[in-house]
Amino acid sequence: MANITHVFFLLDFGGVERNIVNLSNAMVEEGHTVRVIISHRMGRMANLLHSDVETFILPPQRKLAALIDLLKSSELCHLHSNNLNPFFIWAASLANVPVIVNTIESSVQFPYSAYCDYLICPSYYIRTMQSRIRHIQVIYNGCDVENHVLPKRLASKDKIVLAEVRRPNKDMFFRLDQLIDALSATAGTQVEAWIIGEEGASTDKVKYFGVVPQPAEIVKKADFLVHLSKHDALPNAVIEAMAAGAIPIASAVGGIPEVVDHYTNGILVPTEQLSSKTALIDFISEILTQYLTERERFEEMRRQGIEKAERIFSKQQMVNQYGKLYETIILSNDRPNRSRLNVLLEDTNAEVTPRFLDLLEAYCFHPFEGADAIKKVDFDIFPPQQRAFLLGILAEHTMKNQQTPLAMQLLHYAVTLWDQDFYLNLNLGIALKMLNKLSQAEIYFRKAIQLVPDEIEPYLILLEIYMSQGKRQEAEALATDLLEKIPLNHPMRSTLSLLVQPNQRHHQPHPSSMQVMNF
Repeated sequence: MANITHVFFLLDFGGVERNIVNLSNAMVEEGHTVRVIISHRMGRMANLLHSDVETFILPPQRKLAALIDLLKSSELCHLHSNNLNPFFIWAASLANVPVIVNTIESSVQFPYSAYCDYLICPSYYIRTMQSRIRHIQVIYNGCDVENHVLPKRLASKDKIVLAEVRRPNKDMFFRLDQLIDALSATAGTQVEAWIIGEEGASTDKVKYFGVVPQPAEIVKKADFLVHLSKHDALPNAVIEAMAAGAIPIASAVGGIPEVVDHYTNGILVPTEQLSSKTALIDFISEILTQYLTERERFEEMRRQGIEKAERIFSKQQMVNQYGKLYETIILSNDRPNRSRLNVLLEDTNAEVTPRFLDLLEAYCFHPFEGADAIKKVDFDIFPPQQRAFLLGILAEHTMKNQQTPLAMQLLHYAVTLWDQDFYLNLNLGIALKMLNKLSQAEIYFRKAIQLVPDEIEPYLILLEIYMSQGKRQEAEALATDLLEKIPLNHPMRSTLSLLVQPNQRHHQPHPSSMQVMNF
């Protein structure tokens, strides 16, 4: 049995939080030891965790030190959606724990991917976005399909219920209560909007249910779920609605088309219909008219939705896939070759290390103020590797501020202090490339590849340099090396293959540097 720790910012209501609860509860029931660590606030979903799941909330100060101590007793750390904040992944790497990171659309995992063992994407759409990472896998979100479904039913002709599940910070094209008056006027029957996840003053056309622990209990009584988000990795709301028998009407963005098959188990709203309120109302009104006159067609869509949810998006299937991955990481001696930061805490001064961790934590949550604090610190008090890491943070900050020559100087010094760090070498190569010092840049990209052979990023940048210089032989050799490392189903494989197929060299142009870099 494994000792698994899930880490997240807060357990309020949302799709990510639902998955944490489902995974934690299922793994406890299978006999594993499971902990959930929250960095800021437990939130309203924490009470849905199994009583045997240990929960921890980090203290207001020195969160990073507390998290490292908690993680040291874990066999595996499962991070959820770090949104490019390095706090969690630095903590896991400093604790020297194998790391899985769940990523969403806003969490492209580079530049911290060298510290994680596997990246998990909730959809193939996100997997393509994350293709600069080698160890990447799609595991779909899952829901309790067996608990959602009502007996088959025919919808009433007297009223059509449209439900909407709102999540914090979800960016929508239009909200259902903005559309309901016009839809009611054109539908030919009474139309009611049910808003779940938000408080409001209910009317005869709009009912607000507020935040509820199990939205599906309400959604399954609706005819449709309306989900008009501007971006989405793979929305749990749509999956749960399908499982509950509510037909989704959803924007055709992100990973949603992997869930909704247009007019088979739901309806996808194309972008052109979302360009104006009038166009959208016309589109949905036509669906509601069809619903009243083509009942059997929509009942078949409802049935297909339930069947797909049971077949692909069940909680048990999700749990099984994660269980296999946990077992692979914990038991296998052939884990990815990753960079670990635990060396920064070895043989260090007991008074200096807390100061070092405080600086890292300050930078994570307040980058500008944190960088200023690092600039003012007495670097001589830190041992060489800690000093190098702090210099690396300053260098990255100065590069973002377009001060590349200064970043290069900082990184040159940092590498003399700690030449075995992946990111110091990689970022020095990037700075040198930006300054058009390509031969010097190549040295540090090669060093980064040597340090972490599993990381794709230095390969890609070096490929760009070779192709820009017309060095096709070097580019082909490097692409061949990378092809041997990435999985057969990796989304970058087809483009890289064009570089290493001699029989196509005179018939097809080589992919440009932008083709390779734009994955």
